[in-house]
Amino acid sequence: MKFNSFDLEVLAETQRILELLVDNELIAIEQRNRATFCAKYCHQLQRRVKQQVINEQS
Repeated sequence: MKFNSFDLEVLAETQRILELLVDNELIAIEQRNRATFCAKYCHQLQRRVKQQVINEQS
């Protein structure tokens, strides 16, 4: 699996957006719960992607 810096940049920006949505009090509870779920797993995915990139560069 190949990832480039653009992939990581998009993933990081998506995570930042989702974290902002989690904190927005105007969002309905369901949307907030979905944003929380996505933000949590986006962070985990970002760590795995970074580790994969490091492993492939070694």
